Amino acid sequence: MARILLVDDDAGITDVLSMVLETNKYEVTKESNGETASKLLLSEKFDLMISDIKMEPVDGMALLKLAHNNCPSMPVLMLTGNATLDSATEALKLGAFDYILKPFKINELLVTVAKALEHGEVTKADETNMPIVTEFYFDKVIAISQSMRNVCDMLKKVAPVDTPVLIHGESGVGKTCIAHAIHNASPRKNAKFMAISCSQHPASVLETELFGSRQRQGILESAEGGTVFLEELETIPPHIQECLAKTLQSKTITRIGDTKQNRLNTRIITSTTAPPDKIKDGQTIRPDLFNALSLINIEIKPLRERPEDILPIAQFILQQLAEKEGITASLDQETQLVLKSYSWPGNVREIANALRRAIRFAEDGYITKDLLPAKIADTPLQKSKGVRSDTDEYKGKSLKEFIRSQATQGLKIGLSQLKKQSETDNS
Repeated sequence: MARILLVDDDAGITDVLSMVLETNKYEVTKESNGETASKLLLSEKFDLMISDIKMEPVDGMALLKLAHNNCPSMPVLMLTGNATLDSATEALKLGAFDYILKPFKINELLVTVAKALEHGEVTKADETNMPIVTEFYFDKVIAISQSMRNVCDMLKKVAPVDTPVLIHGESGVGKTCIAHAIHNASPRKNAKFMAISCSQHPASVLETELFGSRQRQGILESAEGGTVFLEELETIPPHIQECLAKTLQSKTITRIGDTKQNRLNTRIITSTTAPPDKIKDGQTIRPDLFNALSLINIEIKPLRERPEDILPIAQFILQQLAEKEGITASLDQETQLVLKSYSWPGNVREIANALRRAIRFAEDGYITKDLLPAKIADTPLQKSKGVRSDTDEYKGKSLKEFIRSQATQGLKIGLSQLKKQSETDNS
């Protein structure tokens, strides 16, 4: 039996509504003001709240905010005798499922209540199924989605084999994490892992960073026995590509300005933000270098194509940030829904930046959606798929839609009658 909290300072309204709802097998708790209702919301669980907007000392809007922040899966219906566009819009923005105009028709009210309860059940089911517990599928790679599990299965095979790997995917998808995972599962795991972003350095600096100079080693030599990760392979200038291709072919390193050759004992992993075929066809990489570095290709899908991974990744990042700050942090249910609904064009990096910002302002480490960047917090929540009944022509429609359709229909009927009356008078 669904529990409904009914709040209105008009005893006549609460008496009538409770009688109607209880007759239809709902359990109703009546309250005459928002102050006492606030205490109930914090101490008990309800499946639905129906509240008047104008009350004192705590009005319906304040009660709506409290309900939305503390039990976001519970739908709220607002009662009003004068629904203006502004008040309706404000109520909906604050999280109200719908509003009900006084006076109301019983059948229409019951349809709206049933629809709200159905929505609440589906939302609760979605929240219950959220995969918040973080478990690594391989090394520190989170893989709830099938595409990432396939990636991890490939990593298990290629990590022990000393072969160059090309990782491709959008910016921020976690290519560095994948490179680390390969290194950590390889025979080279006890040696250095060194990474360099090829797009972040001028050509002269990049060349010295890779190959070194007479005075010092480059990373290809410094990572002796370990792994070097070259990010954004497609941005390496042509003359450096030529040097790198010769180095791989001869398996020796010659420092800039020197003639001595040193043995190359480093595994090279590379990454690109563009698909390998486009890089090859676009001739941004020398064919011999591309062939040497792309013996194994691994694609990382963007987060929008693997939404199952979003919340576990967010939870893991949050745990890391909280440990760094020496606090305990958590995501409320509404924030989880927002994170799951957002498209994440910046992928994992964007999640990390958003949570890094949020945790700075969180009280006691409790992350709410208002602490997220506005473009993320304002994301429309994903619509859940619910089972709807066809027994009532208004089932599945909001009361606002019903009111608008009735008003439109009434206007059409009125105009038709006026037209007929005019034709009669003129005849």
